[in-house]
Amino acid sequence: MSIHLAKLESIYLTHTQRYQSFVRSAFSLRDDTAEDIVQTAFLHALERLHLYDPERGTMEAWLTRITRNAAIDHLRARRSSSRRPLPLDEGIELIYEPPSSDFDVEKLLLHLDRLPAHYRSVVRGRMEGHTPEEIASQLGHSAATVTSRYYQAISMLRRELSTEVL
Repeated sequence: MSIHLAKLESIYLTHTQRYQSFVRSAFSLRDDTAEDIVQTAFLHALERLHLYDPERGTMEAWLTRITRNAAIDHLRARRSSSRRPLPLDEGIELIYEPPSSDFDVEKLLLHLDRLPAHYRSVVRGRMEGHTPEEIASQLGHSAATVTSRYYQAISMLRRELSTEVL
């Protein structure tokens, strides 16, 4: 076992939580996503261990750069997959599965307009195809807040529409 491999293993065993915390706080990601990113980063480091040069910096700094780049790659991939606009019909399916084919889109939009503004702006932003990060930047909130408000709004709309049908 090389000295670099032993050092990498030691860092993995003792500092994994630190790297996960870095990813969670720096990139506003969930625990399970941060864990996946850190595992990916360490696998990447293991595959490229022969490229590590101790004269250029500590292994911890090298791993931090690899972890940061893995998180950025994750966000880029997520952004490109969530970039497409959410068609109104698809948005309706997320909110409400109608009991019949004569579902009234106008009714949905009416309920959407009744939501508090901070929920309404998030749902409309997603329906226009914006990512949670873009909406967050526009509204001055974190992406986590935007995502939370989106799902809360969807839940409110489901409740409103289901009670109206009954």
